[in-house]
Amino acid sequence: MEFLTQLVKDNLELLSFAYGLVFVFMGAALAGQRAVGRSLQMPVWLLAAFALSHGFGEWLFTWTLVRGDFAPVAFTRIAVIAGSGVLLIEYSRRLALAAIDESRSPSSFGHPLGPGLQVFVGLTAIVFIGVSGFSFASFSQLAWLGLLVPGLLLCTLAFAVAAAKKLRWLRDVGGLHYVILAAVSCGLLSLVTGFAGFDWRVVFGADVAAEASALPLLFGRLLVAALFAVAVVGLMGALRRFDQSNMIQALERANKRNRGILDTAGEGIVELDTTGQVMFANPAATRLLGYETGDFSNTYFRALLDQDDDGPDGGGAGKKLLGAIRNGEPAAGDDQRFVCRDGRSIPVEYTCTPVIQEGRLLGTVVTFSDISHRLRLTRLIKETQRIAQVGGWELDPSSGKLHWTTETYRIHDLSPGTRVSVQQAVEHCRKGYREALQTAIERGLSEGREFDLEVELETGEERRVWVRVRGKAYERDGDRYRLSGIYQDITERKKSERALRDSREFYELILDTIPIRIAYANADETIGYLNHAYEQWFDKRRSELVGASISDIVSAEAYREVRPRIKEVLFGENVSFKVDTERDGESRKLEIHYLPHVSRNGDVKGFFSVTQDVTEHDALEEKLVQAQKMEAMGQLTGGVAHDFNNLLGVIMGNLQLLERPLRDDPKLHRKVRTATRAAMRGADLTQRLLAFSRHQRLEPKVVDLNGLIAGLDELVRRSLGENVDVATSFSGKLWPTLIDPGQLENAMVNLAINARDAMEGCGELAISTCNEKVDAEFASRFSAVAGDYVVVSVADNGSGIPEEYLDRVFQPFFTTKEVGKGSGLGLSMVYGFVEQSGGFVAIDSKVGRGTDIRLYLPRAAEESVEPREETAMHRFMPGGDETVLVVDDEDDVRETVLALMDELGYRTLAAADGAAALAIVASDEPIDLLLTDVMMPGELDGPALAERTREVRPGMKILFTSGFADGKVLKRIDRISGSALIAKPYRNEELALRISQTLDEDGANESQSQST
Repeated sequence: MEFLTQLVKDNLELLSFAYGLVFVFMGAALAGQRAVGRSLQMPVWLLAAFALSHGFGEWLFTWTLVRGDFAPVAFTRIAVIAGSGVLLIEYSRRLALAAIDESRSPSSFGHPLGPGLQVFVGLTAIVFIGVSGFSFASFSQLAWLGLLVPGLLLCTLAFAVAAAKKLRWLRDVGGLHYVILAAVSCGLLSLVTGFAGFDWRVVFGADVAAEASALPLLFGRLLVAALFAVAVVGLMGALRRFDQSNMIQALERANKRNRGILDTAGEGIVELDTTGQVMFANPAATRLLGYETGDFSNTYFRALLDQDDDGPDGGGAGKKLLGAIRNGEPAAGDDQRFVCRDGRSIPVEYTCTPVIQEGRLLGTVVTFSDISHRLRLTRLIKETQRIAQVGGWELDPSSGKLHWTTETYRIHDLSPGTRVSVQQAVEHCRKGYREALQTAIERGLSEGREFDLEVELETGEERRVWVRVRGKAYERDGDRYRLSGIYQDITERKKSERALRDSREFYELILDTIPIRIAYANADETIGYLNHAYEQWFDKRRSELVGASISDIVSAEAYREVRPRIKEVLFGENVSFKVDTERDGESRKLEIHYLPHVSRNGDVKGFFSVTQDVTEHDALEEKLVQAQKMEAMGQLTGGVAHDFNNLLGVIMGNLQLLERPLRDDPKLHRKVRTATRAAMRGADLTQRLLAFSRHQRLEPKVVDLNGLIAGLDELVRRSLGENVDVATSFSGKLWPTLIDPGQLENAMVNLAINARDAMEGCGELAISTCNEKVDAEFASRFSAVAGDYVVVSVADNGSGIPEEYLDRVFQPFFTTKEVGKGSGLGLSMVYGFVEQSGGFVAIDSKVGRGTDIRLYLPRAAEESVEPREETAMHRFMPGGDETVLVVDDEDDVRETVLALMDELGYRTLAAADGAAALAIVASDEPIDLLLTDVMMPGELDGPALAERTREVRPGMKILFTSGFADGKVLKRIDRISGSALIAKPYRNEELALRISQTLDEDGANESQSQST
């Protein structure tokens, strides 16, 4: 208890103990996890051993700090630290080897990361101790600087190598960021450990002042160690999850594959329980035994045995099989007959395999196959061996008798000995083959000609078989020749040829349906194959193209372009290139790949050509580049708007401060008012820039667009003038949408004014709304997502926009109007607002016909429409006597706000950055409101300052000011309760009113007049 009390009281001991605890936790976590893969098993154990030993060594150091130096404990600590360094070096070596996949190099002393690395470290340690003397200091320096720090550096290098060599794999398993974090934290830990190792006063606790100065270093070491532990444990967790996912997928694939094997197996497979009842039968079993699926239920295996074969139990074979099933013994044989459902019995070859789990018999699996055909073939082989394995025939010209062997009778499904004439033999042929066989026999008899035919027969059992009939004249009898020959059954070969032909036709069908042109050319550039896509491309039949030379089917210019590529591929190289061509009057871009066809001996026999039309693909790439360009321009304009807002804030604030004192001087007062209006126009310009950059703060509400646009009718008509007719068409059941109503009103007015200018003040403007379901193909043109959208269309019959300008109309400052008649920000503001609201903008324009701009706004999930609040502009400036802390990095902005606060009666405090403001917050100064800029340099921006302020003063009122803030910063502001935001530039009345409203809001029961 005394040790713990002393540990808690002293920061140095507490940091040391916490540091050791981090590594002990990491080692325990690693020791309890399974390694992923053999190559990582030993490294994980080594890292766990290092973490445990290093943490234990740090705890020994904590003990010496609390209890004082004790030589055995000190030397034990040094030994443990040294051992942890050796373990870390070995871990780093194995991790690097595993990352570079050099599985044979760990045992090679010649390899830089081989065992020689540890030998070198050991020899270096011995030399270091010998040179330094066998002292406690030399051992400590060896442990810290000679082993631990190099081990940490090597570990950093190993993690970096792993991140570089296994980048894709680490990204797939979700561990890349953990490896990067581990490398960075381990590198920082080596630096911190090195600095601590050089300060011996801190290591031995000999100097109190040194201990106090080392607290930040040790605290930083603790944080880095915690990051290292989080990275390593997180990496192991990611690897374990990846391994589990792969295992589950492998099991699912194995189950699916096994099920498929069972269902498609040609052998019958039956599963029996311990009583011999059939529990499962695959399709082959039901088919072989003549059963339907499910008919095996409640069937006992005994009923499948042929009881009349040999004894009541199916004879000796049946007894052996039943005994094996009852006793859980394996058995196999081909001496059993199974009974089919229709009463037939078939000879089978079977295998009986018991299913045993943990010594307990669960059942039996019996596999069997019908060997009737095999037995028949066995007998056939014996016969064909006796008659040369084919059916023979002989024709005696003198008697006209035709003699057949047994096999020939079998081929014709006739009983041996049946008398068959030549005419009957010919009539067994199917029509179309009879005449050919009859003619061949006649010529053989009269002229002694040999013949070799393939004909299709119809046997006595009406089977159709293919046979090869060969005949040869071998003896002349008068003016006729004696003929003999063979009948060879080639039915199976014909089936194989048909299957091969069907397979080729199938694959050709696949190649013909692929919308990619595929061809093959021989080494002499002769076309050997091409698919249907090439027929369509050349508008010729395949028969006209196959066999032609490449130079004959393409233009001379195209051949000159591809000829060097053909030479490259015929040298065995893969060739890829793009060409521009025309098709039906349209320019097309083709991507062509040549792949060499290399024989087994290395000769190039030809090449494959794969041609793909990438016109649409390249067009999509261009759209992506355009989108990235617009995003970059948005960032640029947003930054410009931020700086411009700060300048306008200073100008507007000071002009308004000058306005009241100068009311007695009409001339100067009028000039100030003129300058103020100009500044307000500049503020409107910055708001348009922010709208384009999508960094303005929106206040979206669920609104009814029909009602909102209808409310703008008078304003639009007044803006357009009397010579422009406005027609509206609203959908009856328009979906609600979530947007900022004020921004949409501005967008509609901008579009109407643009339309008026395009119509030169005279024409027709049509405004309509509708619901539209956008599919993926249409949405992809605008980099949007498919879904439900509410569409607002603003169409005019003005001059229209030339096609070459359509891709640029949304860019800021781009305009087709004359110089001085447009800022070029109207459409860019509309584009930015709609994009920020989650929608997109489509434009359709024809020169001389007009322009139709359609705003696609996403459908709101909520159906209830929020009522819109109408508020009047407050023209008075309320003041107060509260204390306001003003924080802004711009000196002019800060001074202007302070001047206004003083005029309104507030007590003010000022700070130029977050750090200075935080120091004031931490003081005893009474503060009622924090007025801070959002974007400030340094570690503490506006939201961060507000969060730190709330930690010190929980009820502090906070008002943010910003001329530019990205979406992430705005989300951080929204998470800070009781805070408000006013956009720069603002009028003095607006700032005064917002400060008063923020101070008057409920949220704190008492004013923050004291530091908490």
